[in-house]
Amino acid sequence: MVGRIAAKATTQSNEGEIKLRFGGGLNTRASSDEIDDRECADVSQNFDLDLGNTQFRPRLQFDLAGTAPNAGRINGFAQLVKTDGTISTLIQAAGNVYSTDDFITWTFVESISTAARIRGPRTHIWNLTDVVLISDLGGVEPIKTWNGSYFDTVAHNLTGNFIAKYIYVDNERAFFANVNSNAVSTPHVVVGSAQSDYTTLSTDQKPTSSLSDSDAFFIPMPDLKAINGMAGAFGQVAFSTKRGLMFRLVGNSAQDFQMEPLYYDSYADGNESMVFAGNDIVYGRPGRIESLLGTANYGDVETDDLSVKISNAIGTFNNWTLAYSSRHQRIYCYPATEAELWVFHKPLVETGLSPWMRWRTRHSFGFGITCMWSMLDPVSGLEHVFMGDTNGHVFRLEGTGTGGDGGTTEIDANRVSKLVAPPGRAQVYDVQGVLKYRPTTGAVDSQGTLTIRFQGENISDSTISIPIVGADAGPVYNATNYYSDGSVYGSEFAGRLSRENFAVAGQGNDIQCELNISGTDTFQINEVYLGFKASG
Repeated sequence: MVGRIAAKATTQSNEGEIKLRFGGGLNTRASSDEIDDRECADVSQNFDLDLGNTQFRPRLQFDLAGTAPNAGRINGFAQLVKTDGTISTLIQAAGNVYSTDDFITWTFVESISTAARIRGPRTHIWNLTDVVLISDLGGVEPIKTWNGSYFDTVAHNLTGNFIAKYIYVDNERAFFANVNSNAVSTPHVVVGSAQSDYTTLSTDQKPTSSLSDSDAFFIPMPDLKAINGMAGAFGQVAFSTKRGLMFRLVGNSAQDFQMEPLYYDSYADGNESMVFAGNDIVYGRPGRIESLLGTANYGDVETDDLSVKISNAIGTFNNWTLAYSSRHQRIYCYPATEAELWVFHKPLVETGLSPWMRWRTRHSFGFGITCMWSMLDPVSGLEHVFMGDTNGHVFRLEGTGTGGDGGTTEIDANRVSKLVAPPGRAQVYDVQGVLKYRPTTGAVDSQGTLTIRFQGENISDSTISIPIVGADAGPVYNATNYYSDGSVYGSEFAGRLSRENFAVAGQGNDIQCELNISGTDTFQINEVYLGFKASG
């Protein structure tokens, strides 16, 4: 919220005003009287952040995309996008793997271990033969492929099963990390396939001049600790080891590949807490979210704590799962022990405002996430972040439906302003206010409350109810309003600025404003205006 104060600095009683606007995210670390005017404090949650729009609006709902036929725990996914643009999607529910093109029709593909957690994102796609390579984060199923019709175990040139928790495909080569070959576990090892052939592997030769450029190879991590993160960026691959270090793979061929430390005393915490975020690799550490910044070849790497403004709020969180939506420019950060999401909005980074928002929900799902990933929606072809739960439900973040979370549950949007005060030692009293908002087409009325927290010599709260009234329906026959916005009864005044007057009793040296609005429909609040008398 923005708090701007104007008053005549003269005698015992003056006229003043405070205008509260919006635009910044959550800042829980700084004192409430020191955060930026547009940021919010305390328990703020569930509102949207947009560099090009400073209105107070609810966050996007999450939609129920579909439910697996066996209602089993959603443990994994894979998606193949063929060179002709065809999209084919797999979802693992408990021990069943299904294919679906719309989340309505589910086709059983194969049974696998219920302990498996299959992963086949777009970074696993082998375009040479139009298959997606599938790893198992659970470490029990051998590497598999999916070509849109067949789910197969990969035939390779090693003895026994070959299992990998992580895969990355780059420059016609597949890199497998945290591997198990023929029942021998080597979680600290990276195996590179032969170039142009992911079935040709080697576990007996490190990169050396005696190999050809395209040969297979293996590399142990220098600290000999288990690999718990792998992400590609700028033509290279970065790794994290469990309670170890950050590394990158350098070199150009099987003759000169080697591991090089990126950053000492830093590591990803969680098996999926490392994600490429467009121009950076972002990862979750215990109690913080950090980024690796560097040139296109990872030269001069430095670390950057992205979570400075919320560090006290997430200081005890660990075991992160991160997912990036390039279409929405958001990084979703899920701490495994908490029933909430922390959302980082990239466009706000250069503004100096907090880019963070906390998402909570009343829905029975409660952000009890079993799996979270980014992929193309098989129906629309647009990128979304999806989540799974223990009951076979697949939810789509950045929802497009109506009715609130899951199509059923109200969203509680809340903003608490910074602490603002009139000039000098004046006290605020006799507050008369105006809420400026824009009605939304077809929206039902939502109920809001405005709480004025008076602080200083007189401490009290005054709370009033403020209805957010939906736009009235237009006449049945009224030229362009007849089929306005695709509905028979179009809204004649949608988008027009509305005002709701109110009065608040109380007196204090400082004021903090809290807006709470619950509902299943969207709303847009432009400004809260407080006119008052100031007595000094």
